[in-house]
Amino acid sequence: MHMQRNPTPFSRRTLLRGTTGLALAGVAAVPVAVGAEDLPPGPTARYIDSIWQRPQNGGDFTVRDSRGLQGNSVEAFVVSHRSDNLTITGLMCTPVGQGNGPWPVLLINHGHFAFNAYDTGYDTLREDIFFASNGYVTIATDYRNYAGSDQGEYQLEPGYTYDVRNLLDAIRFVAPVDARRVGMMGHSMGGGITQQVLVTTQGQLKAATLYGTVSGDEVDNYTARRTRWATPGSRSEGDKVTERYGPPEKIAEAYRRMSPINYLDRVDCPVAIHHSYADTTCPIEWAEKLRDAFNAKGKTMEYHTYQGQPHSFQGAGFQEYLQSNLAFFDKYVKNG
Repeated sequence: MHMQRNPTPFSRRTLLRGTTGLALAGVAAVPVAVGAEDLPPGPTARYIDSIWQRPQNGGDFTVRDSRGLQGNSVEAFVVSHRSDNLTITGLMCTPVGQGNGPWPVLLINHGHFAFNAYDTGYDTLREDIFFASNGYVTIATDYRNYAGSDQGEYQLEPGYTYDVRNLLDAIRFVAPVDARRVGMMGHSMGGGITQQVLVTTQGQLKAATLYGTVSGDEVDNYTARRTRWATPGSRSEGDKVTERYGPPEKIAEAYRRMSPINYLDRVDCPVAIHHSYADTTCPIEWAEKLRDAFNAKGKTMEYHTYQGQPHSFQGAGFQEYLQSNLAFFDKYVKNG
């Protein structure tokens, strides 16, 4: 680990001193090689098998700055890690007055925002503070192109998923994170990233939550980008996949291979789905489709629905969501 600033209260508490020798929990399965000649036309880097075979290449976890105490029991820090050849920023929250660790860690993946409308920790701060106040280190990565991160490809390649998988690699050598006790949460687009991580890693996550997630079927997400997610007058990020390869009906096999829902047999940890019937951004039918697919594979899963909650839960519904997840992660991550 590297420090890029003068000593802070964080360093005085001897947190996040670099350490080595923390192995990832479990042993990753060896993927079956797929030759290029076997791949159908499409954005092959985004195929689940391609991500599965890509080595994780993260490191250089760095505390860049302190954002101070968040209440009495949490301190927040801007951090970064290396993801291949890019530097990716994020927000880390750590427990204060709850011992010296090592603590279990939750990686929390944010949803979609316009690049100029997002700052480090946006969309996840409520979860960050809540779980850190309950004995977890939380790390909410910004992904490439967001906040202080470097620029990188994210359409023809699953760049955001690379960044999260590489963060899993980087935290192996960070104390007081217990890299044998790692959970993951993802909201909206972050839920889709979490799905991709679930089906392209093994032995690294103890549990994961999908909250108001995008669909596990990439055809659904393609359609939504042209309908429910399209905002008249807003600047589009473009669609390099369609421009280069055509719509789903032209490359149906490519879309099948990009869709995590078709690879749930690889998931090796419990998953909780939280979704509102009133969600107009990601409809409840997507959560139901995932629920049924997990059940068909015999996976350990919790399914929680909410009435009247928007895409980002509020009030009593959000508190119910937090408490349910605390019990879930305490069972499978902290005490699992």
